[in-house]
Amino acid sequence: MKNILIATFILSLIGCTSQKKLETSGIPFEIGQSSFQPWSGGREESGSGAELKISIAEAMNDMSFEKIYFRGRALQCEIKTENGLSTLVAAYTKKGTTEMPDEKEGIKMQEMFQLQPDEAIVAFKTLDSKLKYTKVSDIKEKAPILYRSRPKN
Repeated sequence: MKNILIATFILSLIGCTSQKKLETSGIPFEIGQSSFQPWSGGREESGSGAELKISIAEAMNDMSFEKIYFRGRALQCEIKTENGLSTLVAAYTKKGTTEMPDEKEGIKMQEMFQLQPDEAIVAFKTLDSKLKYTKVSDIKEKAPILYRSRPKN
């Protein structure tokens, strides 16, 4: 019984130190509209995938965006300018049934933050180089893009 209490105490200490907190106010950028669009190649070997776009405004120059956690995936992201707006873009590709290496980390974050299918977590660093997280909600899913296969001659 004593060993069980000690083990429970140690596990609770370890669990508390690894928990991540969401930044809900005072984030150094403004989140705009967000969309998710799956796509599928015309041939099986082309694969399939999806692209997630999150419009942002007023992002500081001394910050970096690390990853976006969405639907059980940890996605690398980059800032692109589309229609004059800064947009975070993250994409993934799946070929066959190959498991993506980012799925374990993504599933862990999905469970930790209890994300719904239309929510994502953006991980970013500021000048003090501390990793912070914020939630993006109401991500609109667009109709899939279905690429046609090349005609056979």
